[in-house]
Amino acid sequence: MRHVVAAIGETAAQAIEAKLGGKRIVIPKTIGLNHPIGQAVGTEVAAKLSAEFAGAILDVPVGAKKRALIEGDLRKGDSVNTVAARYFTSPRTIWRIKAALADDEPQQLGLF
Repeated sequence: MRHVVAAIGETAAQAIEAKLGGKRIVIPKTIGLNHPIGQAVGTEVAAKLSAEFAGAILDVPVGAKKRALIEGDLRKGDSVNTVAARYFTSPRTIWRIKAALADDEPQQLGLF
């Protein structure tokens, strides 16, 4: 992601992370407003991104804020597919977050 930040700036990279965090995307040659990247940063910034990285595969990380929201929904009992659709991310990402939550919780109750 640091190469993306260098190309389009931190604010735009954060906007992409907020919209697409947890997804693997291919950067198209042209990005219009109908594309999620174009919706996140606008066509001018999207054009800079595609000029530099067209055809590249980008794994967009899940930001801390989005991760906290996902964890909260999983703790409430929402299904993996529901949470993935709600936050526009892949079910695989949600499964990884869910597994990390399970690792943090005690597996056995204490005797006393």
